[in-house]
Amino acid sequence: MNGLMSSSNFTELDEQILQTTRDSAQKLINIVNTLSNLQDTSTSTAGVVDDILLIAQELLVLHNDSTVLPTSCKQLKIQQPNSPSGYYILAGTNGTHTAYCNMGSLCGSGGGWTRLAYLDMTDATVNCPSGFRLYQSGGVRACGKPVRGASCVSVQFPSNGTSYTQICGRVTGYQWGSPDGIDGVNNINSYYVDGVSITRGSPRQHVWTLIAEYTQSRFSSSSRPYNINSYQCSLLLVIITPVNLVIQVLLHQVPSTHPIHYEMAMVVVFLNHLL
Repeated sequence: MNGLMSSSNFTELDEQILQTTRDSAQKLINIVNTLSNLQDTSTSTAGVVDDILLIAQELLVLHNDSTVLPTSCKQLKIQQPNSPSGYYILAGTNGTHTAYCNMGSLCGSGGGWTRLAYLDMTDATVNCPSGFRLYQSGGVRACGKPVRGASCVSVQFPSNGTSYTQICGRVTGYQWGSPDGIDGVNNINSYYVDGVSITRGSPRQHVWTLIAEYTQSRFSSSSRPYNINSYQCSLLLVIITPVNLVIQVLLHQVPSTHPIHYEMAMVVVFLNHLL
């Protein structure tokens, strides 16, 4: 029995080594090709360095040595300030994971942002999250709730056990019909708004809401102090423990003659990590 278990373990390890070797070999080929045509520019140099770092990280993961890996994009930015935006292997509370790091400035803060959620429905190969329905009209692809009538649907994005201080993101939505903005429901767990709501944690804590209204004048009234043009969300938070982010498409009243009422076509959310 021990011999069989050992043989099985060795077979699994051999396959893992072979796969990592294949992937690393391809990156080495890319490095050779880049070096062959390398010009004296910072961009091309950064690309080579990025490939070398990814190979080193993969080999470290293979040896189960995640302690030397950065735990966040912010830490990576501090340790290696010239790192370009791209995918990196990070060490988390439950092992390693791959994350996209944005090394540029977002929402008034410097680089080192970790992308938590990304949905771009302009890409025909991208599917809606589980539970959402795909709507298509006039060349637009968007995700929304699966049924008509007052209801909502949501999707969670885990923060992978990392504390953070700031959330930055953008939501692009499309409306069809007569959205009511906020009308009659005062419950963050329900369809309290026509639009998209971003919350964190459980129970939900509000982060940002994109509200859809069919006339600007209704937003301008004293009872509706909301800005319909707030498409860029930037909120500074003091968060002690890591939480998940929840994005909801919340629809209050949908006219039966309009199958598409308010759907999200693009969602991108970044986290700025607490060091």
